[in-house]
Amino acid sequence: MKKVLSLMLAVLLMFTVTVPAFTASATENCLTVYVEGYGHRLYKNNINSEENRIYELNADVGGIVKEVIKPCLEKLAYGMVSDNFDAYCDELYNAMAPLYDQVRLDKNGEASDGSGWGGDMLTHRYGINYNGLTGGRITFQYDWRLSPEYNAQILEQFIDRVCRERKVEKVNLLGRCLGGNIVNAYLQNGKNLDKINKVILYIPSTMGLSTIGALFSGNIVIDSDAVSYFADYIINNKDFIADPMIRELITAVVEMLNYAAVLGVGLDTLSYVIDKVKDNIIPRLVRDTYGSFPSFWAMCPAEDIDAAVELCYGTEELKQEYAGTIEKIYSYKEIQLNAYENMKQLKQNGMDIMVISKYNLPDLPLSKDGRLQSDSLAETYRTSFDATTSEYGSVLSQSYIKKMSEEDKKFLSPDHKIDASTCLFPETTWFIKNCGHGNFPLVVDYLMNNFLVNNNYTVFSDENYPQYLDYSVNKADGSESLLPVTELDSDASTPSKNQERFGVFFRFFTAILKFLSKLFGGELSFSFGENA
Repeated sequence: MKKVLSLMLAVLLMFTVTVPAFTASATENCLTVYVEGYGHRLYKNNINSEENRIYELNADVGGIVKEVIKPCLEKLAYGMVSDNFDAYCDELYNAMAPLYDQVRLDKNGEASDGSGWGGDMLTHRYGINYNGLTGGRITFQYDWRLSPEYNAQILEQFIDRVCRERKVEKVNLLGRCLGGNIVNAYLQNGKNLDKINKVILYIPSTMGLSTIGALFSGNIVIDSDAVSYFADYIINNKDFIADPMIRELITAVVEMLNYAAVLGVGLDTLSYVIDKVKDNIIPRLVRDTYGSFPSFWAMCPAEDIDAAVELCYGTEELKQEYAGTIEKIYSYKEIQLNAYENMKQLKQNGMDIMVISKYNLPDLPLSKDGRLQSDSLAETYRTSFDATTSEYGSVLSQSYIKKMSEEDKKFLSPDHKIDASTCLFPETTWFIKNCGHGNFPLVVDYLMNNFLVNNNYTVFSDENYPQYLDYSVNKADGSESLLPVTELDSDASTPSKNQERFGVFFRFFTAILKFLSKLFGGELSFSFGENA
């Protein structure tokens, strides 16, 4: 039973990680060039039409689960008995890899098949402006699979064109998530820096994402508390998993495992399976899915790159075969390693740089950072360039706070979860609480506008927009707000573990029956989303 429950949890986690969740921003800029994150649509033959769309992926995951769950279980059971998981790995690979056949890049990390996002990168969507930021916003779209360095070169040409056609000398630069990596590559390129007024990095993946590092390197860490935190979050977040029955199932499974005190044992079994299969399945899936994209390697933390390259391209034959991709991987690693010093130098030279990070959501429970503060995908300490954070669901210790100087305590969050004094730019780094990674709410524009239109704007400039802001949505009318964080949380952000015995088991078995009924009745399906 423990092994079956562990497998169920593993399958749920696998699909949770595989399915990207994106939401669209409703604003664009004219005199701010917005470099968006990954995930917008891609097309074969570079022709922007629905019949040519190859991404976002649309898949009947329920159908896939129905197809592979039985053979996967059989081969997993055989692997546990025989200590040979090769057949299980083949079954899983054959289910997942074909989903990426049309979007996979070649072995040099390039789109040699002519696929892309459709149209000329320098013209598509140019001139479509929204009013969110002062002066407006122009979105720079790009083939997000390609290396940040390549896209930074296209961005350079794009900025030239914007300045020329709009008859302006400078633009602001806004990079979101992967866009932060491209902005970072652009800033290190050193060209056209005289055309940049101010820079905003919104939840940048410049310093990598721990989950990608763990998955690419095989250094996957399954921690019971991290699993509980994340499961509790996704089942209560309709934007993450829309089907309430699936949320109910995950809640019931986690509650039952917690109450029965077998979660540690079950995850030990899961960790054992991962350890047995990672050398077989990870290299193949990485090479033939997201690992074919240099952009995703750019979101791998520098400290994980060597181990990940060795795992995925460990033989001399593979190193020669994928030489072009490996060259791009290590080229961006150097850019990532130089990011701190380069941005510090730019700041000293007079460039204003704003960073917006997020916190108080659980991280994906797959890495050594699984217990830390995050926005549900990116760790707060990475997106803020080294803020000190508590674990999710807790606060910084009193001993830590007592050791802080009075000067540093100016940067301590009122809820005692974040110390921003250790950031690269403590005076121009803001933190938004309870706002998911995929969300770019319009209310953030007001904060960014303040930075863009005011010289020497800092976290101390406006009492309405201090360093720590709490994001919320009014359930009655859907209106959004950013209000100052003012005090310690009244309740801990941890999953409930002290459940009444009968209720726990009743919910567990009821949810299992509902799940099986829908699964084998063909009623379950998921779709991959689109980012902005």
